[in-house]
Amino acid sequence: MKVKWRNNGGVKDGMEEENRLSEEERARNQEKKGMEEENRLSEKERARNRKKKRKEFEEIGEYFMRRSKEGN
Repeated sequence: MKVKWRNNGGVKDGMEEENRLSEEERARNQEKKGMEEENRLSEKERARNRKKKRKEFEEIGEYFMRRSKEGN
């Protein structure tokens, strides 16, 4: 299905223009998707790191709680 439209006095094939735009949009979307993938992975890594830190702090806190109870 070809759509003809007028631009600056000349007639262009609307489908070719639409396809060209979609290729550009696909390229932009692919780039965005890659960036989102990187961000999502880094979010997972950050969550993993937060969990590790929390566990370390809990272990340190438990150690000092035991020590303070034993000292009294």
